[in-house]
Amino acid sequence: MTIAEALAEFVKRGKSPRVVIATVSDIDSSARTITAKLAASDGELPDVRLTSVIDSNGNYSCDYPKKDSSVWLAIADGSKEAVVIAMSEIEKRELIIGSMKYMVDKDGFVFNDGNKGGLPIVSKVKDNLDTIKNYVTAMKAAITSALGTVDAAAGSASSGTFTTTMAALNMNQVDMENKDIKQ
Repeated sequence: MTIAEALAEFVKRGKSPRVVIATVSDIDSSARTITAKLAASDGELPDVRLTSVIDSNGNYSCDYPKKDSSVWLAIADGSKEAVVIAMSEIEKRELIIGSMKYMVDKDGFVFNDGNKGGLPIVSKVKDNLDTIKNYVTAMKAAITSALGTVDAAAGSASSGTFTTTMAALNMNQVDMENKDIKQ
């Protein structure tokens, strides 16, 4: 049976989904549910699902509303379960598919629980590499100068090997930016 056929059968039996407006009074992030204060009455509806995925095998996408914000809830007639289908303000979003995890809130993005540290900022990586390059260049000049002084005092050409080896080395930098991920 297709989704359209199942929906048609559901409506034919006199059942139709209801949409109600409510305010978020409590949020349970671990259960991915809220308690909603119904706008049309003084009642509260507990355990309102924030994810529409019913049997997800651990995979889900979840938007968390801000406390005291407005939400729209869908409730199927004859059911005691409700799910948030719209919200006036979002606090954070989580997405888990297999072993990949993603969370975003006002403080930024976290991938895979943030266990691997933050993404490097390319301009700061380049600045650090430029500092290292300048240090190595200065060290090379100091060693070349010192070897030249030793050669002059000893009447030898021991600096030749160093100068030849260093001339063959080059410290070029390549573009490090991943153009597929923007900050």
